[in-house]
Amino acid sequence: MENREDNGGDFRFGKSSRLKKSREFRAVVSSTRPKKTGNFVVYQAKNAELGPRLGISVGAGVGCGVVRNRVKRRLREFFRVHKDRFRDSSDTVIIAKKGASVLSLKDIEKELSFLAGGEKV
Repeated sequence: MENREDNGGDFRFGKSSRLKKSREFRAVVSSTRPKKTGNFVVYQAKNAELGPRLGISVGAGVGCGVVRNRVKRRLREFFRVHKDRFRDSSDTVIIAKKGASVLSLKDIEKELSFLAGGEKV
């Protein structure tokens, strides 16, 4: 089976698109200043030409496990759909606040549009 993860028109959210280790998260958070929105804290830093990657943190204060997983799924979907509009070599860490649990995908797109090349709402 061929690896279609990084093909130009592919919209997958593969392993190479994820920040997985705590040291990767710490490197991004410690090297940049946060951009705060109503429901998220966002950190972005350049990486070593690895392409755009995403790390998500949703704490227990956001809600139960079902709610936290829903927020993570919506954030991954936002990144997956708009991945081609992110800076080519950037690591992005998104930390959800309590209010993020009630947001739809469209609400997340409006709030985080500045990440995908749009203007901040």
